[in-house]
Amino acid sequence: MDASYRPGVSFLFTELDLANTFLDTAETIMQGEIRKRNIANAEKAFDAITRFAPKALIESRDSKVFLWRAKRVIRHQLITLHWICLGPLIADGMPARAANG
Repeated sequence: MDASYRPGVSFLFTELDLANTFLDTAETIMQGEIRKRNIANAEKAFDAITRFAPKALIESRDSKVFLWRAKRVIRHQLITLHWICLGPLIADGMPARAANG
């Protein structure tokens, strides 16, 4: 079975898409509460990626590298948006819900 069709891998890439959608919305929307909600939703997607990536059966090296890079980009965007929109961060530089990645 092609790795891209395995349920765990498909779930991870869906969560990546969701996180990016929420981050894009948070970057462009001017309404504070909607922006905060989108950041929180992106953090939830990031948490899911962090939690499930080690369990997914990703056989392709390219997919593993892509996932790792995408996770780093999302983490960086979360740090930036959190700082701009929500204020100070916890000690390790991540919003509380996204700190585990």
